[in-house]
Amino acid sequence: MSLVPASYVGHPSRIFISAGEVSGDITGSHLAEALLRGNPGVRLSGVGGERMRRAGVEVLFDTNHLGSVGLSESLSTLPGLKRTVSEIRSHLSRSRPDVAVLIGHEVFHMFLARWLRTKGIPIVSYFPSQVWLWGKVARWIAPGFDRILTSFPEEHDVYHGVGGRVIFVGHYLRDVIGSADSERRQDILRNLQLGAQDRVVGLFPGSRVQEIKTLLPLFLDVAQKLLGRDRSLRFVLPIADELFEAKIRTLVAQLRLDDRI
Repeated sequence: MSLVPASYVGHPSRIFISAGEVSGDITGSHLAEALLRGNPGVRLSGVGGERMRRAGVEVLFDTNHLGSVGLSESLSTLPGLKRTVSEIRSHLSRSRPDVAVLIGHEVFHMFLARWLRTKGIPIVSYFPSQVWLWGKVARWIAPGFDRILTSFPEEHDVYHGVGGRVIFVGHYLRDVIGSADSERRQDILRNLQLGAQDRVVGLFPGSRVQEIKTLLPLFLDVAQKLLGRDRSLRFVLPIADELFEAKIRTLVAQLRLDDRI
């Protein structure tokens, strides 16, 4: 699949990738790696985090701290969003890309897409506004993009139904994770210093600042209560980004859960 309009084929492509949170940084890194494999001459710049930088993107501003869900959380990060959009505008005015790929982060990219449209820069939405939250306004969101790349069948049905050029690409994790056979499960358990007979509970508070702030204490409280019933339980808690690590480890230590998580 080509993300670049046909008029640019045969020329060095300049693609701007925008990710406004940790999950977008991960998605953007996989996209960048695929683009560079298919077209080594492509020039990638954008906003995101360390993962995109390692994948070959010239990261202009770090935006992993801007993650939010829905309108209310987005309002709390609005000053940072406006400042970042202003900086992006300034850069793109000096160095115009052939196409912009906006990954997730609904409110942030609504601001940016509107400006890109005025400059005539083709816009691709990858992981568009989630339909479980924004589905009722999809008909107003869709026309703001030249392409919409969908990852879930339900999502594709909604956006395809309101028009626009919608392409179902599936979820990149299907290629990354693969299947977990018995041998791989045993390797994972050994790496986590867990036994085959351990009863393991996953704690997944999320990858956004607000999720760590509000959900993690609740999850750890639940873990304590479960341990009160069964001391044999072991917990696995993935850290989505290093910027969260100190806070997570401190809270786990304060609750004396170090030996169980």
